[in-house]
Amino acid sequence: MHILDDLGSYAMQLSGVHGHEGYTPLQEFAVTPGRPQGLFWPEESGGTQAILDCLDAVGGLLVAVVASVPADRIGWHPFGNPDRSGLAAMGIVELTVHTHDILAAHHRPYRAPDVVVHRAMNRIFADARRSGDVWHDLLRATGRTPDTRGGSWRWDSSPLDA
Repeated sequence: MHILDDLGSYAMQLSGVHGHEGYTPLQEFAVTPGRPQGLFWPEESGGTQAILDCLDAVGGLLVAVVASVPADRIGWHPFGNPDRSGLAAMGIVELTVHTHDILAAHHRPYRAPDVVVHRAMNRIFADARRSGDVWHDLLRATGRTPDTRGGSWRWDSSPLDA
């Protein structure tokens, strides 16, 4: 699961003092041949509840790592080597936009809390266009609006003082 891998990998970027370029060198695998590869897989027999439990666990891991590492710890990402605030914002964006994607596919509305989205937008999409609707701005910045769908986008997770 992409979201599980993102949250878990972001936590691993800050934990330990590995000091190398690139993601933590773990072997990805597919649970079933022909399916996507990943690091974290919920038990298939657990269904939706297992997915939610795993999201809660890796999200909690990222929160714990962000809260406990030294402020000067830097992780790695191809869109800017992030500090803990960058990785926290990346996790928030991944979780909220993919929640939107999943629920939209089932014709269910979803909107993340503005206060959370606002902080993440200011941290990693500082130069993105603003309309006064922060949720719409995040969806636009990540290629999820009719006028941006299919276009390229990227955040800047570099430390703010870089």
